[in-house]
Amino acid sequence: LACSKHGVAYEPLDMDPIDVPIGTVSNIAECQTLCEQTEGCAHFGYFEAGGQCHLQNIIAVESPSRIGFISGPPSCVKQTGDQLDTALSSLAERTCFSENTLYTPLEGGLEFGGVRIPGATRSVLDCQLQCQQYGWCEYFSFN
Repeated sequence: LACSKHGVAYEPLDMDPIDVPIGTVSNIAECQTLCEQTEGCAHFGYFEAGGQCHLQNIIAVESPSRIGFISGPPSCVKQTGDQLDTALSSLAERTCFSENTLYTPLEGGLEFGGVRIPGATRSVLDCQLQCQQYGWCEYFSFN
């Protein structure tokens, strides 16, 4: 594929392995299509030796020098998957995203003055949306 990178993988290697299991596919194009059709997929990694297709979300970081991997975006034409929106694109460009940053105190899932503070979410976008619902929330951390 014209938009793929040889010898590159993204870490963490897989999104949520429970919801998005590692798949074996016939070729790199099939892996890219799987990524485009999977909600939240921002990158794919195809391991040639085993035909394994790994899907990564927006928080994955490029890891060079990964022999046997070919990686790329969900679509060479659109550069985004059909389920990704402007917020994901902004995160991908790192315009509102800081890697390896944790804000404290950690208060997710607690009761504060009778008001429930948001807790665990399934995606970085859900976490961001929860933060936006509370006027006092200035930052969020997603792991």
